[in-house]
Amino acid sequence: ITFWNSRADIQDKFIWKDEWKYFNVEEDLRHNENEIESIEWVGISFYDNQVIGGGHEQIIIDEAVFGGSKTYTNKKIECRLKKIAQKVMKKIGTKFMGGFDFAVQTFKDNTIEPKMYLIDMNTARYTATTQTFIAMRKYGI
Repeated sequence: ITFWNSRADIQDKFIWKDEWKYFNVEEDLRHNENEIESIEWVGISFYDNQVIGGGHEQIIIDEAVFGGSKTYTNKKIECRLKKIAQKVMKKIGTKFMGGFDFAVQTFKDNTIEPKMYLIDMNTARYTATTQTFIAMRKYGI
């Protein structure tokens, strides 16, 4: 893993090694050409190959540590994230249960639509929030 501060640094100093097979770039989502209001980390779960429950906002402490989650309250963005998750599930052919983690950039200029990034896919394992939704489905809540 290497860290770079700018595109110019990568262009000037990065050297490819033949033994490498992949090259992944992660963008620091705290920066954008537009002034950012907030970055929200939102999980969307699925069970029995259906998006279930509401979104859950992941609580990140000091920009580094997962501190739990709470109900995501922006229903407009949640609806868009659920649609994206359902499309991804159909495209990749998910099986049984899992979840998707999104980063959502909102901007101080409200005329700019939020940007949504799919940052993690948990497609073959139990996710923490799935337990709640399984119980809700079982008891008709």
